[in-house]
Formats: sequence, structure tokens, C-alpha cells
Amino acid sequence: MHECTTLGEATGFDLAEIVGAWLLLCAIFYLNKERVLGALQALVSDAGSEWAPKGQRVKTAIAVLVAIGLLFAIDQMLVNLLGYGEG
Repeated sequence: MHECTTLGEATGFDLAEIVGAWLLLCAIFYLNKERVLGALQALVSDAGSEWAPKGQRVKTAIAVLVAIGLLFAIDQMLVNLLGYGEG
């Protein structure tokens, strides 16, 4: 049985991936802080239900999750392209 000796071996992620994802997330939040705060307020409050039906909000949330997944997939491809994903 293989024994994991580092965090990267235990989780499958290495430091370059983690730092890259964290920096990307911070940049997205910083550049879109007004939109992010507005989106969080709209998701938390029920007042937003007047302008958008619940089904539309669910579709929007799913689209956002897919976009985030694509961003992290692109980040992973860049990490692998640079050779940091090989361990």
C-alpha cells in the first residue's frame, strides 16, 4: 500500500494548482466585487423573486457553476501545460 507523505500526494493537488486557483478566484472577486456582492444579496434575499422567477434563478446559478468549472478546467490545463501538474 502506498503511503502519502505530502499534502499534494494525499489530495492529488500540488501547490501550483492551489495557488493558481486561489489567485484566479481572488482576481475574479476583486475585479467584480460589486457584481459579486449584488449577486450574493439577490440570492439571499427574497426581494429578488419579483424580477426573476425561481426557475430562472436556478438556471442562472447552474450557468455560473458551469462557468466556474470551465475557469478551473482552463487553469488546470495551464498548470499541466507548464509542467507543474506532473508532481
